[in-house]
Amino acid sequence: MNFAKQCRRYGLGLWQCPSFLVIIIGLITISAMLAIYFIANKYSQEPEIAALIISGVTALLMIIGYFIIQGFNRLAEVSQMKSEFVSVASHQLRTPLSSMKWSLDLLLSGRFNDSEAQRLEQLKMLKENNQRMIDLVNDLLDVSRIEQGKMGLKPEEIDLPELIEGLIKEYASLAKASNVNLSFESENNLPKILSDPKRIRLVVGNLMDNAIRYISGRGWVKIILKKQNHSLRCEIE
Repeated sequence: MNFAKQCRRYGLGLWQCPSFLVIIIGLITISAMLAIYFIANKYSQEPEIAALIISGVTALLMIIGYFIIQGFNRLAEVSQMKSEFVSVASHQLRTPLSSMKWSLDLLLSGRFNDSEAQRLEQLKMLKENNQRMIDLVNDLLDVSRIEQGKMGLKPEEIDLPELIEGLIKEYASLAKASNVNLSFESENNLPKILSDPKRIRLVVGNLMDNAIRYISGRGWVKIILKKQNHSLRCEIE
């Protein structure tokens, strides 16, 4: 019977919480039945008044029923959002794991025995992908923000060409192993954008990852960045 606690657990307001609304509609129904009984006895010669009161009570019950349905819809939406989040996070975990696998395979193959710079580059990529995995796991542990409808975005000024160039370096090993050539075309002197760099990396990285993985045989992936009116347009072909 602790409605406030239940509502907080589900992340719902009191008037969106089904358990609270069910009790309210039950009390109103009982009160309405008693009221109609006494009114019908008092206005037995004026059925119009009794009918008007019954209509008003019915409308009130319909409104409360609507709020109950909205509460269940909210719970269903939260459940769907959590399922989608887990699906996206699983996909995001697969990407750095795959990149780390390719880097480790290259290091163990002995192809870089004579090149300290190349070995260090692969180790740097391993470190960056390891950090990406840590960030993703932290996101999984912070699922409660989705229940509250808060994504926790942290906008800051981003140099988008620099961000994309960093992603191209990260995906270079995967692209090479998949016989895919990565290229990047960017207009000069593009302005910085205000956005969450972590989320932008996930969006662009997802598109690049999908483009590389779903090319059968040899192919290419082209990233184009240009200014369009008051926005920057990023195309991945």
